[in-house]
Amino acid sequence: MEKKSNCFDAIVSLIKQKFSDQCGIVYCNQRKDTADVVYHLRRAGINAVFFHAGMDIHSKQASVDSWKSGEAHVICATVAFGMGIDKSNVTFVIHHSMPKDLESYVQESGRAGRDGNSAHCYILFRFEDRTKHLRNICCLPESDRKHVALDGLNNIVKYCITPVCLKQQIVTYFDNEASSSSIYNKHCDVCILNKNVEPVECSEVAKG
Repeated sequence: MEKKSNCFDAIVSLIKQKFSDQCGIVYCNQRKDTADVVYHLRRAGINAVFFHAGMDIHSKQASVDSWKSGEAHVICATVAFGMGIDKSNVTFVIHHSMPKDLESYVQESGRAGRDGNSAHCYILFRFEDRTKHLRNICCLPESDRKHVALDGLNNIVKYCITPVCLKQQIVTYFDNEASSSSIYNKHCDVCILNKNVEPVECSEVAKG
């Protein structure tokens, strides 16, 4: 999804229209954003809590307990949240900002649908978020880690903007030998909106 200037309204609208009283996670890249998203959700009548590494241990546990018990339907969290969390009835994961790489996105989105029922995952994308990640990468010392981080960022940007089946992109990324046959269930927005574009080899044309 394209990330508008007022993305809070988009998140509120999405949850109220499609996931009323259902369990979900909103991932944010910055601690401040977790509290901001919760503020707007609560104003709209959505029971939500936030979680980030800067909170004291008691506040963290209170947020997790509230969400796991079902008292809070939504938890807005940084990537500090999730390891070891296994809640089966998560029906949606929304990324308030683009993750740093495709591996992170797959891991975080995989926390939805563990009960075997349909689940939905969204990324609110804009190039300004890429710039923030790039700024952090540029601060790293020159090393293999820096190049890996840059490659990871480029891959998640490609995933967000390339009009090719999203599931196909993920499967191909993790397994270059994967076939493009029946493993794709045509449930991503690219397929639903029929935006798939077949790649065309244009090397010779470009050379000319």
